[in-house]
Amino acid sequence: MKRDDWLSNYQHEWGIKRALNGIGRRIGYNNHLENSFSLVSSNRKKFMEEFETFFHDIKRA
Repeated sequence: MKRDDWLSNYQHEWGIKRALNGIGRRIGYNNHLENSFSLVSSNRKKFMEEFETFFHDIKRA
């Protein structure tokens, strides 16, 4: 994880897609996680709002 700088890669679309594909491969049942990026992409504004709230809260903790 550290060697491949995973956390920095999440800022890029290709990094998120790669993570979703990897998780989907490791899940033991049939899933379509590799197709879920469109959901993330189409709801990006809401995800960012939620992240900002979350990040603000953990910085205060």
